[in-house]
Amino acid sequence: MHIATAGTVLSTIIMVLTVFISSGFKKNIEQKVRGFSSDLEIVSENIGETYDYKPIQNTDVRFDDLKKLSQIKQIKAFITKPAIIKHQQLIEGIVLKSYAQESDYHFFKSNLTLGRLPNFEQNEVLISSTMANKLHLSVDSSVIIYFIQEPIKFRKAKISGIYNTDVFELDKLFVICGSNLLQKVNAWSAEQYSGYEIELVEKSSPIESIKSVIKPQWFDPNNKPTALSINDLQTRYPEFYYWFSLFDTNVTVIISLMVAVAGINLISALLIVIIENKNTIALLKAIGGDNRLIRGIFLHIALFLTARGLLIGNFIAIISSYLQVTYRIIPLDAENYYISFIPIHFDWMALFWLNLVTFFAIFLLLILPSNYIARIAPNKVLRYN
Repeated sequence: MHIATAGTVLSTIIMVLTVFISSGFKKNIEQKVRGFSSDLEIVSENIGETYDYKPIQNTDVRFDDLKKLSQIKQIKAFITKPAIIKHQQLIEGIVLKSYAQESDYHFFKSNLTLGRLPNFEQNEVLISSTMANKLHLSVDSSVIIYFIQEPIKFRKAKISGIYNTDVFELDKLFVICGSNLLQKVNAWSAEQYSGYEIELVEKSSPIESIKSVIKPQWFDPNNKPTALSINDLQTRYPEFYYWFSLFDTNVTVIISLMVAVAGINLISALLIVIIENKNTIALLKAIGGDNRLIRGIFLHIALFLTARGLLIGNFIAIISSYLQVTYRIIPLDAENYYISFIPIHFDWMALFWLNLVTFFAIFLLLILPSNYIARIAPNKVLRYN
């Protein structure tokens, strides 16, 4: 009995921690990816190189209608432009990114490790620690940035600060600057931007209503229509969501295995209890007890063990998770996992369904061994006792 309970407790701990850690990974990494480009992005069709968009003006998007939508939290104008950054003899391909307002840089400000945000009035840039290590840069270092266009342009810039998000695929790509720098290089007006980022109140908000108020097309100076498109995070960064799907698959496999382990332990315990109490079962049958009643008694015992194991397992898992959240006891290799510690997210709804499904799955598994009671014949058992 104690072994069966211990097995259920251990299986429950593993299942609960798997759910909390998986949810923590997805939430943490998705928040970082959202910080680089929000939930939705309105841009022109990307005819040229990646991140090199035709300009959009304020008049090209129905902002008044968008701002009326309750699911929209914030709209940010941005500019992106591919370039090459050089320091001494080292070069790297990058994407420069800027925003219209200083308040729009809050994500990068929250991830600053050294220095400060770029000054809008000067040629200053914010680079990642990944880029700083590759090019041997530090705060106040000078770099040359080459813009691949006709004609080729270059600017000398100073490093104002260094940020780090641990999402190396994006850290090594994005260099942050003020919008004035890119608007001058592109010869754009102060009202022209590469696109607009939309931050939603809830990431699961439907985007059909947002799409319905976006103008289907706009016109460039030569009066040639160009379509606008609205892209979500999964469209722009599918590799992260593919990784999330692998996570979900692993979670499903682990939970299935743990339910099976707990079920097998309890089936074994139930069979042992039935065999040890064979005489009692025969006596109950002899005095008129039917198989259904007797089977119900032993099922209640097994389900009590199941509930106790689930309760203890949940308690230990929640306490362990709280300690990890508070003290970050177990570290991780950020280069492989995009985060320097095991993340925990207390998904209470998932925990509720996990326990409910586990309990009923084990209940169904226990029905089969309980049928052994029907094979116990009182006349054969009591004859030898």
